[in-house]
Amino acid sequence: MTDTHRRIAAVATGQLGLLSRQQANGVGLTNAQLRSRVTSGSLLKVGIDTFRLPGAPASALADLRALMLDVGGDVVASGLGYRYHRTPPQLRRDAERMNAMVADGLRPYQFSYEQVVDAPGEVVAQTRTALAARAE
Repeated sequence: MTDTHRRIAAVATGQLGLLSRQQANGVGLTNAQLRSRVTSGSLLKVGIDTFRLPGAPASALADLRALMLDVGGDVVASGLGYRYHRTPPQLRRDAERMNAMVADGLRPYQFSYEQVVDAPGEVVAQTRTALAARAE
């Protein structure tokens, strides 16, 4: 295993075997090297700018994670869970964060924990729609 491959694996660990183009560039891979790895099968292209390590399981949650890695530009996807979004200070921080994103011209989309876990396909579809609208 090469040093670059170890760095890629380290990034992809904890991300369901996924990494973004930006992350791959950050560990030293050029876009030409990424294309070469996709052609050789040592990386699988699963999104616009997202790649999966061979052998990493494909699932709706992995698709959602890949989509989140692809999200860029003015689209922001955010998850809301009861654990970190319930106390007054947490809710205030969430509101301030949302307002700052809107003021900066971003297009935030929020999803509940249940949506992400129980219906990741819906979250993927809604986020893809937002990305497609951004591209127009």
